Amino acid sequence: MGKHGKHGKKRQLAIRWASLAFCALFAAAIFLPTGYIIIHAGHEHAMVDGPCFTCACLEAAQSMLRLLSACAPGLAVLAALLAASFLICILPRAAYVTPVALKVRLNN
Repeated sequence: MGKHGKHGKKRQLAIRWASLAFCALFAAAIFLPTGYIIIHAGHEHAMVDGPCFTCACLEAAQSMLRLLSACAPGLAVLAALLAASFLICILPRAAYVTPVALKVRLNN
C-alpha cells in the first residue's frame, strides 16, 4: 500500500476536497457581489416608504469586496510563507529520493 496506507490516502483526498471547497467559496465571495453590483448598477428608486432593499444589498456587496480587498495582501504573504516553508521541508528530502534509496530493482 505505501508508507501511509489506506488512511493516508483518505486524509489527502479529504484535504484536497476541503481546499477545493475553500477556493470555490472564496471565488464565490468575490464574483457574486461583483455580479450583483453590475446587474443592479442602474436600478430605479420606486420605494415610497422605508429603505431601498436593493441599495442595502449593494452596500453589503461593496463592503464584502472592500473587506476582501483589505485582506488580499495578508493572504498573499501567508500563501508565500506557506509555499516557502513547504519547499524548505520538501527539498532536503527530495535529494535522497534515488532508485537505490527507494530500493528499486533495475533489471536490464
